[in-house]
Order: sequence, then C-alpha cells, then structure tokens
Amino acid sequence: MNLAELFNRSNIRCVHIVDDAFDDAPTVGFNPDVAQGLVEVLSDSQFDELCKFLGNPEMNDVELVTALTDAEQAAKIFRHKDRFGEHVENVFKEFVTHRNGKLVKITPLVDLLESLGVACLKFGSSYSVQGSEEPQLIFIDLMLNEGEITVDDAVNVYGKLVSVHNNIKPFIYLMSSLSRSTFMQRRDEFRLKAKLFASQFEAVEKNIFSDATELNSLLIQCARFLPELIALHERVNSVETAINKAAANVRETLRNMDIADYFVLHHNTVSIENVKLGTYISDLLLEYLVQEVESCHELWEFASLMDSWKLEQLPRSRFGLTYAAGKIYSGNLLHSKARLESECIRLQGPEHGYFYLGDIFLKTSELGNKPKQALVIATPACDLVRPENLKDRTILLCEGRVNAVSLATVPAGRGGISTTIIPHPHDEKKQLAITWEKKKFRTWDLVDLEKFKTGVSEWSRVGRLRPLYAIQLQHAITADLSRIGVQRPPNMLIPCGVEVFVTNGITWSLLDSDDVREPTAAAYSDTEDGKGSLFIISDPTVRRIVKKLNAWLGRNSEAVTAAKATTVLAIQNLEQKLMFHAYRISDHETLLEIPGHPLSGSEAEMTHAITILRPNSSTCYDGVNGGVEVSAEQKSLMVIKLKRVSH
Repeated sequence: MNLAELFNRSNIRCVHIVDDAFDDAPTVGFNPDVAQGLVEVLSDSQFDELCKFLGNPEMNDVELVTALTDAEQAAKIFRHKDRFGEHVENVFKEFVTHRNGKLVKITPLVDLLESLGVACLKFGSSYSVQGSEEPQLIFIDLMLNEGEITVDDAVNVYGKLVSVHNNIKPFIYLMSSLSRSTFMQRRDEFRLKAKLFASQFEAVEKNIFSDATELNSLLIQCARFLPELIALHERVNSVETAINKAAANVRETLRNMDIADYFVLHHNTVSIENVKLGTYISDLLLEYLVQEVESCHELWEFASLMDSWKLEQLPRSRFGLTYAAGKIYSGNLLHSKARLESECIRLQGPEHGYFYLGDIFLKTSELGNKPKQALVIATPACDLVRPENLKDRTILLCEGRVNAVSLATVPAGRGGISTTIIPHPHDEKKQLAITWEKKKFRTWDLVDLEKFKTGVSEWSRVGRLRPLYAIQLQHAITADLSRIGVQRPPNMLIPCGVEVFVTNGITWSLLDSDDVREPTAAAYSDTEDGKGSLFIISDPTVRRIVKKLNAWLGRNSEAVTAAKATTVLAIQNLEQKLMFHAYRISDHETLLEIPGHPLSGSEAEMTHAITILRPNSSTCYDGVNGGVEVSAEQKSLMVIKLKRVSH
C-alpha cells in the first residue's frame, strides 16, 4: 500500500505546518543599533514619510529609533518596505535571506503533502488556528522565535490547537534544524509539557525532508498506524473515566457508613492480628476501589484493544523500561512511599518497633551514594504484628544485590523472583535494581531491633514489597515446594545498541555505528524453550541504515555486491522486515549458533542477504569488522550486530 492509499485509509485529510519560515513579517523589532543606523542614512523626505506612516509626523530621531524597535511597527514597515527606498529594504535583507533558507528546508514536505491531495495549511509563529480545518497531522518547529532554545513556543502552539479543536487526536511532529544532540535533549521536555502520548509524537530533523525516500518512510510509519493510535488515545481516556467513576462509588459508599461500621469491619481482625484501625480500613478501601474499577466496562474495552495488538505491527519501536512503564512495574511490586511515611507519622514505623513482611532496607551510610546491599524481611506477617512479642523472636531477612540502573534496564528475575526496581532514596532521576539472593539470608534479634528505636541502626527502610511478591520471596527462601505464581516483568526485551557492516565482496566496511551505545536502538527476546528468538530494530535506526546503504551503493556501483544491494533495496516492505524478525531453530541447534535472517521468505538468493547477530553469538559472522576480508562461508551483504549496552 503506497503513501496516498495509506493516507486515504487512515483518513488523513489535513495537515498543519507551523514554522517561522511562513512568517509574513519579522516578529521582533529592529536592534537599537540597526534602527539608529537606518535613521542616520534616511533622507529628510524618507524620514518624514516614515514618521507619518507610523502615525506620528512630529517624531524626532530618538522617538523614531524607539518606534523602530517595536515588533508591530517593524512588521508594519516590512509589509510596505517598497515605499521607503533601498535603505529600508536593505535592513530587512537578513530576515528575508534567513526566511528563504528555512523555506528551502521545509518545501519538500509541503510539496509531498500537496501532491497527495492533502489540505496543507501553513502557519507562521503566531499560529492563528481559529477557524481552521482540523488536522490529523501537525508539524511544529521547535524554534519559532529567535533567541534562547526553549520548548515553550511549540507547547503553546499545541495548546492553541486543542483549545480550538478540543476533541482532536493528531500525530505530532516536532521539527528542528538544531544539532541532533541539542534537539534530542528537548524532545521529551516538549512531549511532557504538551501532555502527549508517547506513541503520538515524533521528533524529526528537517534534513530528513530533503531525502524523498526517508520522508516517505517517515509518513508511511505514521499513516499505517494512526487509527490504532487514535483508538489507544480514546481507550486511555475511558480508563480515566472508569477510575473516576469507581472513586465516586467508593465515596458514596463511605457516605453511607456510620462511624460504628468501621469498628464492626475491624473488630474480628484487631483481636486476631492486632492491625491498627486506620491501616486495616485503608487496605480494605484500596481493595474495594480495585473491585469498583474492575466493574467498569471501559477498562475491559481497553483490554480488548490491547489483545488486538501484534508485536510485528508496532507503529514505533522503542525499547527498555521507560520511566512510565517503570512506574507501573514498581507499583505492581511495591507499596507507595506515602504509606510508609504515614505509618511513621502514626508511630508505626521501625523506630517504634513495627516491622512488616516485605520491608526493604538499605545501608544508611550508602543512601546518598551507590547502595550495594539490601535486605528484605521474610518473616511471616502473623509473627510481626505484635511488636511486644518480637523481643522473644528473631526476624528473618533475605539479602539482595543493588545496582544503579538506567531507564532502559529490563527487570529480569532470577529463580522465579522478580527483580525489584525502586527509586533512589536521594536522587529521583535514578533507579535502583535489587536482585534477591534466595540462598543468602540473615536474622535480626532484639539487639538489632532496638537500634532502630535509638537511631543507631546501620539500616534504613526504603520500601516494602506488596504481599503477593513478599510471600513469593518468602517461599523461595524457605525452599517451600509450592510456588506463588505472579506476573512476569512487563518487558522481556533486552535493549541493545546497533553496529552495521556491509561488504563489497572482498572486505567488510563499517556502514553505521551511530547507535552502538544507544539502548533504545534495538532489542531481542528469546522464547522460554530457548528455540525461538525475536529481533526488533527501532524505526529511526532502520531508516538510517537503509539510507546509508543507498548512499553506499551510490559510491560502490561497480562492487561485486552492487547488484545484490540493488535487489535488497527494492524489496517491498524492507524497513518493516528489518524492524521485526522472529524465527525458530531445530532441537539440535542453539540460538547462539543460528543468526537471524530478516529477508527469509524472499527470493532464495536474498534469504541470507542480511544477517542479524545477537551479542556473544558464535557464528561465522562474529569476526566481521571494518577492513576484515570476507570469508568463504559468509554469504551476506550486510551484517547488523546487536551490542549489549553497559550502564
């Protein structure tokens, strides 16, 4: 399906492009020195005419200079500059040249969109959106005004759009001509301030527009999945509705409860487990809220939508546990920090003699730096609820190894125990991963517990596992034959960087290494039986690889492998094949020995034209590197090496 057909299928009828390249006049006034220089070279008649034009024929030199520094006055003069002679025209030459340079960069985008029959509405930095047709795509320039680099102008543009078209669900492209590193630093800041879905937004460098193939690919990726992204947007909004509806039901139930009802609910438990009234009722309300949310059909409509997704049809490929996914993962494993703080305020913390199953401790001396060791309480809850009885008991704890991790780290559990991801106690921008060692444990006796009361313990509580995971860990430590089943970590993809090599038939040469240390460039995942593997490469990385292969072919048209490269580049849906490749191996093979061939299923001679290697593989392609000769068993044109990224 070509781009025009995809636009039609996805109902993309209108595009807004917001860029100061479309400003019909300067948006800032004259620099005072420029204004002074202009006034000095004007003839008397030109001076008088300009003063009259600005509405004050009696102005003196100083007053005219001041007027020229005003943005509205400068714009007014620009629109009628032909009236005032060459001196006035000359001071605007820099603006005109600069604007024309910006127009050149964006014209290919405009031309392509208009050739598709799309209404391409062009706006300057003021973005007068009132009365405009609702867009399905919007391109916003990051730097709409000269001066400090900021996302605020672009965020304001999106704010204007949704204030006029308030039910809109467009795909947003943030554009820039800035250096890649500077631009990418602002990308997430814009998305967060504009409150965009991660899947409905892309940062794009303007130099892409001059490459017809890359521009076409960029738009195809969006058009192909825009309906799914719109559906996601709608369903997430419905989840919020479900939660609000459930909260209202809980509030109504609380209104109908008498104070005595709280004690009736609590009576049996307090006499058995010694749980405080506030803690017990809070836990009860949380479970009731979950039950109310479960009762909302909107949640299950969202579940139905997710069931329809297929990994091989990813609209965009990004990997690793993002901050948002990390919050969901940690929230599934950990109690809220606010709960623990509340317990301390209510005199129910470790310093008051209260300890709970799943309490996590780090060494106090390491809290401000890099914690290396953690402990978690594994003593049954029933043995902990009465602090006065702890003096006759010991508390069992499991040891854990602590590592600082990046947002791309995948929580891979060991021995059926999920890795615990917690925020760094003193640095909200960092996360800590705790790998529990079920065969290493220690005990605390009364002496150790008393140290918390006196403030001299070497350990500080930093979190608490939820009961299901705490019990799972407890069972693992005590080698219980039964096992508590829990959800697996939400992301089983192992993030990797990418390095690509191409051969001229004689030697290998480096084609691309831009993302060799970028964990969001690619990922792989293996099936539990060890006989299947999945490789995914991010769409920006794939587009760049294809672009560089095209450029390589242009420089090496006489190479032995030129014909093969030409055939590869002509393969339909080449980018999609590179983005997603899954394969299985036979019983006597191992995944380390068998690489991926994303063109499998193509013509026979193309099946092995591209090879994807996992880290630490043992194939004939492991030694491929720049300048290395091609060996007899190496049949590929291009080798894509996935590289583990250390944190």
